[in-house]
Amino acid sequence: KTGIKVMTDGPWKIDDEHWNYNHWPIVTDLCDLCPERTNAGREPICVHHCLANIITYGPVEELAQKLAEIKNLSREEVLASAMRNAKDFYRISET
Repeated sequence: KTGIKVMTDGPWKIDDEHWNYNHWPIVTDLCDLCPERTNAGREPICVHHCLANIITYGPVEELAQKLAEIKNLSREEVLASAMRNAKDFYRISET
């Protein structure tokens, strides 16, 4: 049991020669953000070993700024969206 579970979606046949597989990480209740690593200034083990480089770790403000640059949005728009999604997640997880 780990703090990250990799979910697989597929395979879907695209054409006679190509198939589509999607894999994405899902954080589980066992995730503790690797305090022994992060307290030493290192990234959590899932971030370190993610070959697709899609898991990111850092302060919320820093992550919001990076996402804003990628999505061509303001930092405030990204933070507002994150807060809306966090509230929706909280409501869903309480039911």
